[in-house]
Order: sequence, then structure tokens, then C-alpha cells
Amino acid sequence: MDVLATVFESMPGRVDTRVVPLPAPAGIAGRVERMAETGSALVECDATTGDMRPYSGELGGERLIATADGASMLWITPDGYALLRFRADLTPVYAPSGVDALRAGFGRYARKVRRAFPEVSRIAETYPPTNHAWRHVAEVPAESGVGRQLAAIRNLLDGRMTLPEFSRAWWHARRVAAQNGERTMDPLAWLLNEVFHLMDNYAADPEFRSPNDLSEEVIIESIRALMSSEAMR
Repeated sequence: MDVLATVFESMPGRVDTRVVPLPAPAGIAGRVERMAETGSALVECDATTGDMRPYSGELGGERLIATADGASMLWITPDGYALLRFRADLTPVYAPSGVDALRAGFGRYARKVRRAFPEVSRIAETYPPTNHAWRHVAEVPAESGVGRQLAAIRNLLDGRMTLPEFSRAWWHARRVAAQNGERTMDPLAWLLNEVFHLMDNYAADPEFRSPNDLSEEVIIESIRALMSSEAMR
């Protein structure tokens, strides 16, 4: 394990990376397997984790999987956890909900399995969420990705931004929030999720809109209703 730990920690030099712990009570399975498949797809590798299974016995209780370009590395241990390290620009691919969201989820997992896998608790303490989870609009720093999402909403509702302009600003701010590992809790998380669903079905380019799409007026008024709802007071 010491050798693999050294390799994992040294990847790659002078590159901004992120590390997320993952629940792995069954080794390469579930989310861990999906992360490995994602890494393979990024470098257009046809091999899958299924191809590795015939050799698992020779590998022992731990495995280290890395993409050929060194952009990501997955270390699976026999102690109930895995560690994923990747270049910061790949955050939307590996952690679309944010690094902190995965770390917070791992913390909850650690509390559940602390007796079966005591090492997991230490890993959770080593990689805690770095940002506070905001619950209310007033708590959010204006310069954060979530703060920019809220600013875009205000500009839209005040008429300072068209819906296509809002769409571009909203998605950009959402990507910034994910890259920063920003987290939210209800009711703010509920608001952002509802706006996400509205914008996910909206085409900013009129050429790609269909007759069944919601009109811009309906979308704007729906967002206005969300902002003024009792849940946001």
C-alpha cells in the first residue's frame, strides 16, 4: 500500500488536482466502477473494469487505475474506500455536483461503516468538505458561483437581462459553483434545482426550440414565483 500511496500522491506534479474519497465496501463496484469507466472514456480507451476481473486475484486487495494521459487516477483499497484524484478542469466530469458534495456523502458513509471499516473515518477527516453548505440566499457570498447564479436571477427578474443572456450566465455560474465545490441545502438547494429543471428544457437559440417548449414569459414568471415562494422567505 505504501508504494501505491506514493504513486497516488505524486500524480501529477505541478498540476492543480482534486481528491475525492468514494465508498468502496465491495471494491470495484457501483460508483467506483462508474468512475473508472468515465476515466476510460475520457482517453477513448476500449478496455473496461470487466476486462480486469480475471486478473484481480494477482492484484491482491488493492488496485491503482490511471488514465494514460495522467489526468486521473483511482486507488481502490481493501479498507472500504477508494480515492479518486483528477485534474481540476475535469471536475464537471467526475463531480458534477461538486467535490464537496462527494466528500459530504463520504462523511455520512463513514459514520455508517465505522465499525466494519474503521480506516474510513480517518479518510473522511483527511478529506472533509471545504465549504459551508448555504441554506439561505442571504448567506451566499456574491463572488461565489452560487452567488453569480442568484445575481443572474435578480437581473432577469429586474429586466436587466434577457432569458437567452440569463441562460448563458446561469450555466456558466453553475459550472463555476461545481468547480469550486460549493454546496447548498434546502430551501436554497430546492430553488436552484427548480431553476435548473426550467433551464435544462430551454434552448437559448430559437432555431432549436420546439412548439411544445415553454414560452420565455412562462419561464420567467415561473422563476419569479419560485423566488417569492414561502419556502424562500
